[in-house]
Amino acid sequence: GKVFVIDTGSWTEIRGIFGPTTGGFFGNSLTTIHDVTGDGFDDIVAAAPYAPNVAGIAGAGRVDIYSGRTAPVATGAGTAPLQPGDNFGFALSSVGDVDNDAIPDRITGAPGTDTVAGVDSGRVYVISGYSGAVSYFVDGVSAAAYFGAAVSAVGDLPMSLDGKSEFVVGAPGGLNSGGVPVGRVTV
Repeated sequence: GKVFVIDTGSWTEIRGIFGPTTGGFFGNSLTTIHDVTGDGFDDIVAAAPYAPNVAGIAGAGRVDIYSGRTAPVATGAGTAPLQPGDNFGFALSSVGDVDNDAIPDRITGAPGTDTVAGVDSGRVYVISGYSGAVSYFVDGVSAAAYFGAAVSAVGDLPMSLDGKSEFVVGAPGGLNSGGVPVGRVTV
């Protein structure tokens, strides 16, 4: 896969970033984050959810940070403990500072993760914008829910008003109150 950086003034490609492996679906999800590389430009976070992770586990998924100025890989961001088929990075989003270190964080979906709820229940990771480490994670609540197939920051919602950004998570196989897999969105 390839990620294109486009100049919206001329609608031309400024640079292209190629994925780390073939068949990994590099560019399936993207987001930007504050400047972690120190070059004065926001950086690009790009995922290859079907690629081997940085430890070489096939299908675990991989997320990398690229310099917003020059585009080489700045750091591997796939720090979560992963298994084959987890699809870490299937969905990405920047989110405000949720771990109280004054640096915006990001959320990463891994909808193929098996948890105590069952096979492919899914997991969403909150990744520290400061260290790149997993701050915490949230698991799907039923087998085949694919929790984490979509993620998005929504700001500080009136239901909490705690000064922190909430996020929504899509689970296309999530169960309704009657136990029917109709899909579910969780805040």
